[in-house]
Amino acid sequence: MKNAFFIFFITMVLSTNVFAKENSFFEDDSSIELKFGGWSKHDSDKLGYMDVPLNENHRGFGVEYYQSISKNNKHWLGLGTWYMKDSFDGDSFQVSVAYKYTIPINYIIDSVEFNVNAGIINRTYREMFYNNYGGYREFIGYDEYRATKAIVSPMVTLNFLDHLQLDFTYFPDKLAEHFTGNYELFFFRVGYKI
Repeated sequence: MKNAFFIFFITMVLSTNVFAKENSFFEDDSSIELKFGGWSKHDSDKLGYMDVPLNENHRGFGVEYYQSISKNNKHWLGLGTWYMKDSFDGDSFQVSVAYKYTIPINYIIDSVEFNVNAGIINRTYREMFYNNYGGYREFIGYDEYRATKAIVSPMVTLNFLDHLQLDFTYFPDKLAEHFTGNYELFFFRVGYKI
């Protein structure tokens, strides 16, 4: 499965580069971004996930390719793939297409980017089981399963000193189902723009 995601990504990047040369829709500027790490904070007490600790250090790696679609380099289209250990310490694979809008700042922060990614994610999910005795709840256990789901993910990127990046996203509990199973999530990772 892991190899299939990377083969798909490389094929898409290579074909996008060919289309960029043939079609005037794309501008000359492009970028490759390497993504690392991935750290999260979960608000999981509401559903009792703290009965079994969650992984918040995701040890991820990803690659994203972006092609400018505007003369002022404010609008970009991209492809990306991302691997990490998910919140339940299982392997997580994501492949997505992306749109980003760039606002230049030109100080220590070079620019702020607003991203929307759409794609698929294959990861671990967990169903928790409890006995309820009046007002008392006793944790029994959980079942884990893998699933592939469609996702839409907003993200904000801060670009520093020409090459460094910080990506972050936040999902309220009702919007985080495809990542977390309905609990609030704050996630960030670092990047390097080649």
